[in-house]
Amino acid sequence: MIDAREAGASGDGRSDDTQALRGAIAQAADRGGVVHLPPGRYRTNTLELPSHVTLRGEGGWSYRDPGATVLLPAGEKQTCLIDLSLARGARLTDLALHGELKGRRMHGVAVVRPRKTPRPRRPPGAAPLSRADRLDVAMGGASHLPPLEGEQNIVIDNCWISLFTGSGIHLERSHVWCVRHSLVTYNGIDGIDGHTSADAWVIDNQIGFNARYGLHIGSSTTVTANRIEQNDQAGLKFNDFYVEDDVVTGNHFCSNRGTGIDLVRAHDDGNVRGVTITGNHLRNSGCAMT
Repeated sequence: MIDAREAGASGDGRSDDTQALRGAIAQAADRGGVVHLPPGRYRTNTLELPSHVTLRGEGGWSYRDPGATVLLPAGEKQTCLIDLSLARGARLTDLALHGELKGRRMHGVAVVRPRKTPRPRRPPGAAPLSRADRLDVAMGGASHLPPLEGEQNIVIDNCWISLFTGSGIHLERSHVWCVRHSLVTYNGIDGIDGHTSADAWVIDNQIGFNARYGLHIGSSTTVTANRIEQNDQAGLKFNDFYVEDDVVTGNHFCSNRGTGIDLVRAHDDGNVRGVTITGNHLRNSGCAMT
């Protein structure tokens, strides 16, 4: 285990701890391991987490208090605070990520994978796309992005992620990820945006007061035991273009200003397959479900 303080981080909330934290992460990357952040407020530019490295704090957050170990952005032009774009088996646990409403569209945690192929444009009257083509478009052309094929196995556990001008968690074309036991609130776009990603678990979180959607999902995603409330446009939004094998069960949708669950906004016939929605409680939303 690498201790961030021993690596030179001050954790005083004023000093720029970027280089010390990046150095600690590099040490852990040599063999795969844990970077421990003792209680403190660590101001940093974007931290790129490599594969098989865990960034671990001391947690202790509550609804309005970020708790013991807090990461803060050092600049205004960061795209995100934690970048998991090229990581497999990475973990974030017991951390608070506080965006301070800095920058423009800055995300808390991000996987950013640029599209290599343009979204296809179909002429009027063209035949519907095949299932494989619809899935490829919904995933943003993931099959054409060779640097990171297969499963990422990202886990975000017991984290407080709030006050980012972008999304709290923004995952582009990520395959196999999990967010659990976390609070994701007051972000400028979505709480959790994984609508071009697949094979995911969103479990036992509080997701609320986000400016667009609480949760924006793609295919093969299990959503269970979450409280999703007070999001501006919808509590849960499905990918408009293609949705398959999602399970939404046992969640509480409360007082979302738009729709509680927004499922059907079809671009092609048959874009929704094998979706299960059962045992949820929807209360005081603009429209319970569309």
